[in-house]
Amino acid sequence: MVIFCDEVGGLRVVRLVTENQPNTTKLKGYNKGNGKTIYFKHFIEIKDADGKPIKIGGVRFIENDSKYDLNNRQVAKARDTVLNHSRQATENKKKIAVLKNGDKKKKQD
Repeated sequence: MVIFCDEVGGLRVVRLVTENQPNTTKLKGYNKGNGKTIYFKHFIEIKDADGKPIKIGGVRFIENDSKYDLNNRQVAKARDTVLNHSRQATENKKKIAVLKNGDKKKKQD
């Protein structure tokens, strides 16, 4: 799930999973086509496996069909959880800040 998008098309994503694992929260009101309960991880991902920024249409990020889109309330709840109510909140905020500062530097160049 995308929780932030910058002006250059870089994404900040939170991975959705079907198992209740440590550092996950149930995504209420959302069941994918298979009917399983969906959870989101508390880690924001900013780079793909090759260390490059995550972009729409990239190899590691494939957009779901629009019928599986989350509503604004679900995205806001996930964003609030990963930034304010998880053990990883400080680390997640740093990732967002680094990327926002990087966007400002690119605009100045």
